[in-house]
Amino acid sequence: MKNPYCLIPAFFFMFNQILTAQEVIFFNYEHEEPFYPQLESQRISYDTNLVIRLMDGNGNGSFSDVHNVPNQDSCCDYINIQNKNNSQQHGVNFTPELIFENDGSKYSFVFNPLLQTGFLKKLTSNNSKASLSLFNKVPPVEIRELKNSSSWTTIPQLALAASTKYVFFSFWSPFCPPCVEDLAFYDEYINEITKANLTVIHISTNEYPADCREHVQKNNHKGLFYTCSRKEMETFNCSGYPSGFLTDNQGKYIRHVGWMTISDILNKLPTLKS
Repeated sequence: MKNPYCLIPAFFFMFNQILTAQEVIFFNYEHEEPFYPQLESQRISYDTNLVIRLMDGNGNGSFSDVHNVPNQDSCCDYINIQNKNNSQQHGVNFTPELIFENDGSKYSFVFNPLLQTGFLKKLTSNNSKASLSLFNKVPPVEIRELKNSSSWTTIPQLALAASTKYVFFSFWSPFCPPCVEDLAFYDEYINEITKANLTVIHISTNEYPADCREHVQKNNHKGLFYTCSRKEMETFNCSGYPSGFLTDNQGKYIRHVGWMTISDILNKLPTLKS
C-alpha cells in the first residue's frame, strides 16, 4: 500500500509557500522522552505516543492564527493532540499557551505565533528521527449510523462514497433551534443542494442518541445521519451546534466552517471551496 504521507525535509518550512491552505501538518515522534516544546527555553523533546495535528482552520495558509473571541472558531487555527496508545484526544483553538493532560502527565505547550516557522524547524532539527509529514486528508475518525449503532464507517469513507464533488459534515443536536430549522431546510431544498454538487452528512454526538433518533423519525427527516463521541467531534475543531467542516469527495479537508448552517453553506459554497 502506498504511503499517503509526503515526507519533506524540515528546512523547507522556512518558506511560507510550503504551508498552503487546507493542509494538515503531522508530527511523528520516535523518542521516549516527554514532549515539552517551549520556545522560550528552546527545550524540545519527543514522546513516541503523541501525534500532533496543526490545522489551518480559517484556510488562509497560516497555521498560527490566534483568536479568542467566543463563537468565532473559524477565525483561528486549531491544534489536536492524540495519544496513539490509548486513543485519547485533546483539541482546542490555537492559543499561545496550551496545557494538555494525559494519563496523569501534563504536557506544556508554549507557542509564539511570530516564531512558528522557527518552532517547526527546531522541532525536527533537534531530533533526526522525528518525521514531519504534509498531508491534506481528514483523519479516519470512526462514526456510527444513528439508526444502527453497530454499523460504523469513517469520515474519509463517507466522503469517498459521495456522488457529489463536495461534502459538508454538519454537527447538530435536537436541542439546538437553529439545527432543527436547518434539518427542515435540508428536507425542503435537498434537490437544490444536490444540484450545487453538495452532499450533507448529519452527525450528532452520542450523548443523547435516543432523542436524536426520535427527532429524525418523528419529523421523517431525509438524508444520512450518523453519531460520534464529543471527543471525535472536537477532532475537527467543532465544539457547538450547528458547526461543521467541508471536504471534497476524496476526503481532502477544505476548511472548517464554524457555526454555518446548511443554508449558509449552500449560499456561500462558491467562496468556501476556493
